[in-house]
Amino acid sequence: MRRYLGEASGVTVTATPHYFGRFLVIRRARDDSRFGGHWAFPGGRVHYFEQNDRFGDSDDRRVLCETLTEAAVREVREETGLRTSGLAFYTDSYDSLGNRAAAHFCIDVEDDHVLVDSDEVMDYRWVSTQEELLKLTPRIAGIEYHLEYIFDELSGRHTGPFRPLSILDLTRAVYSEHS
Repeated sequence: MRRYLGEASGVTVTATPHYFGRFLVIRRARDDSRFGGHWAFPGGRVHYFEQNDRFGDSDDRRVLCETLTEAAVREVREETGLRTSGLAFYTDSYDSLGNRAAAHFCIDVEDDHVLVDSDEVMDYRWVSTQEELLKLTPRIAGIEYHLEYIFDELSGRHTGPFRPLSILDLTRAVYSEHS
């Protein structure tokens, strides 16, 4: 059994949901202290939790942290209601706000029926081109570079990018969205 303990202050993830050549961008809620009203990709901090496993008469309690893809899948699900197809690719890592490590993924989703969490998201758009993204203002700085890299990956300039989520995290098996 898992019990949520908090957020890892130094590690964040972002994810670009992908559905048949379109990419989801969300507009952060106005009351977001840092990015209110800005267009961005879903994302947030990695969570840590206490894992309780019962083995016979003893309890084994451990503090664990989500893997990066677990956090990315969770953030997409929480903020947009979208379920992943189980395929994704890592795009890059970057220094977020000068004090956090961040990883970005492109995650293939099962459908395009978005159900936003109104506490975190005030609007969303599916975009198919860089030009469509650039029309959305204000944007979080650098968002266009993530999308440019994704377009390069998907255009065949690199080998087929999508991989099963389970092989992107080397620390443990893929997160089950049904748990």
